[in-house]
Order: sequence, then structure tokens, then C-alpha cells
Amino acid sequence: MLCPKCNENMVLETIKGFEVEQCPQCKGHWLDRVTVSGILDQTGSPFAAAAFETSLSQLARRDTDLACPHCEEGHLACAELQGVGVEICATCLGIFFDLGEVGAVRAVGADRSWDTLRKDAFGTAGELATNPEVILEILLRIVVAALR
Repeated sequence: MLCPKCNENMVLETIKGFEVEQCPQCKGHWLDRVTVSGILDQTGSPFAAAAFETSLSQLARRDTDLACPHCEEGHLACAELQGVGVEICATCLGIFFDLGEVGAVRAVGADRSWDTLRKDAFGTAGELATNPEVILEILLRIVVAALR
């Protein structure tokens, strides 16, 4: 698989039991849909992969000229999370983190506790919020926490 940023061959790594492609040149990370779903399942997140997919598709607003390294059919689009742009493929729902973006996602909302995020994600009646920004923030924080 070729890196979407620098076109180098990516290397398959196992991080905490999850397969992640890393570019030896630019140090970017590619996580496919199966990996992301596995992380969410393993952490016991109440968010199904469907919530993640909906959030990504709603937030991927800025197209890039980068080809998807996985499906090679789609182009990556940028999903913005409080100023941090994460590239996703709307076709296969893989995610590409540039060097530094994993740390930047960790820092997003670092002043907000998980309890605050849960309150934002679930209404007073316990229903799941439909705000894709809140769902994406929680899901990406779960994913990057698994990559530590």
C-alpha cells in the first residue's frame, strides 16, 4: 500500500493488537475500517461503527487530491475536528493521520473530561446525540488512545 502523502510503501505494524500501516518516510498512519471498528469494539464503546461512519461522511467537507491508499477508488476528504484535519476515505472509511495529528487529536478537548463528552454525546434522556462533531471527537479520542 502506498502512502497517500508521499507515495512511499507503507509498512504494516501491529500496535496493541491492531494492524496499522505506517509510512517510513512521513510517519503517517493509515487505519482501515476493520481496524477502527475493532478498536471501538475492544474498548466497549457505546458507539457503533455506524455512528462513526455517519460522522465521517457528514464531516468530510473538504476534498483533497490524495488518492485513497486502500481502495484506490476514492479520494481522501478532510474532516475537521476543532482545527485538526484528518483525512478519510468516504468510499472505504479508512482514516489517515499525518505525523502529529494523533497527538493533536489527543489535545483536542483535553480540558474536557470524558464525563463532559458523555454528557454532550447523550442527551438528558440518554439518547445518542446526533451532533457529528461530538461523535467524531469521542470516536477519534478512543481511536488515538488505543494507539498509545
